[in-house]
Amino acid sequence: MNEKLVLPIISLLFLCGFTPILAQDCAGPTHEVLVMSFGSGVTGMARVCADHEGVRASMEVKNLAVGHAYTVWFAYVDQPSLCVIQGCDVPDFLDPDPLGVLGRMDSGVAQHSEMRFSTSIAGFQLSHGSLVQLILFDHGPANSDNRRRARQLLTPQDPALGAPGLGVVADGALGQFSAVAVVNIP
Repeated sequence: MNEKLVLPIISLLFLCGFTPILAQDCAGPTHEVLVMSFGSGVTGMARVCADHEGVRASMEVKNLAVGHAYTVWFAYVDQPSLCVIQGCDVPDFLDPDPLGVLGRMDSGVAQHSEMRFSTSIAGFQLSHGSLVQLILFDHGPANSDNRRRARQLLTPQDPALGAPGLGVVADGALGQFSAVAVVNIP
């Protein structure tokens, strides 16, 4: 092997090993967890990092259906010990003064079976003992009608989460829960 290429190749391999950390550009501790699939076959890794500037999160997944629209939702529970259901679930997000807060993290139409979703929330802080869930919804084949595609990519399409903003009643529940990553913040 050419000796002039050895150092650049080693440097490149070294930097590639740190890509997930550098991509987040976060000085705080990074929590990395597996993505759990519930029958969808989706697998992957998720990362959540918080520092003085805010929170960064990413989810890298495999086994997506090419051509399907996907959304990832960032769910936060400040005090999970108060949840109705252990681990915090739908009832903890539906109360008039819910324990859980849910917001769209990222979305896209899968061009390949692998995809990366990410977000940066400036100024957001995580409490000690809090819970973060990154929730993946599969909305089926991307619609050619732009209004319906917007619903696929901008809402969970689940009226139970709050119609009309989070789910259009006329469409019914079209977004299907596909996978989740759960991060317990120490």
